[in-house]
Amino acid sequence: MKKSSLGGYGPVYDLLIPKLCRGGAFEKGRELWDEATAMGVVLQCSSDVLDPSITEVFKPVRKVKEEMNLLNYTPRSRLEVAKVVKKKNKGKRKKKKEKNASRT
Repeated sequence: MKKSSLGGYGPVYDLLIPKLCRGGAFEKGRELWDEATAMGVVLQCSSDVLDPSITEVFKPVRKVKEEMNLLNYTPRSRLEVAKVVKKKNKGKRKKKKEKNASRT
């Protein structure tokens, strides 16, 4: 960050550094830590966040599922896709009707 943006932005470093490290970007977290200490910003977060052996890295589940879907992908015709979509929507419509009926 620029020196002109230093005023009152110490908490920004406290948020960014742990977030980057939990995301696995320990190098970028270390760069921000060094930058903040060089500018004299007092950080409230612990330096343990920068240690990969201590900090648990968040692993998103969603991306893994998407990759698995791509691996198990079998091409379908438009007719097959339309049938699947209709079945899914039919179930939703039924539930919606039942929900509306129970409200009245």
